[in-house]
Amino acid sequence: MERHGHIDARHGHPTFDVDELDKRIKDMKAVEGWLRMNLSMLQMTIQGLEMQRTTLGAVQAMSQMASDAAKSMKPEAATEPVAVDPAQGRFPVLPVRRCGRGR
Repeated sequence: MERHGHIDARHGHPTFDVDELDKRIKDMKAVEGWLRMNLSMLQMTIQGLEMQRTTLGAVQAMSQMASDAAKSMKPEAATEPVAVDPAQGRFPVLPVRRCGRGR
């Protein structure tokens, strides 16, 4: 254990050695830089997870809307095939089914 004037420099006790103070300052600045870098990485990770949560919520909402839209469409009643009587020379009148929006 290295001692400077009866004070243990390794355990954070005060020292009167300028070189030791400079070393501590340098070490603390290195730790500060490391902590800032990790804080930045943590913030980016949180932001990425928030974006993922938002995207997942949007996909689930779209899926629910599509499911609701499919359920709201009632299938047309299936019609029995109509036999055409060639002797009558005409075709039966079938119901017209319109497709599209706003018609």
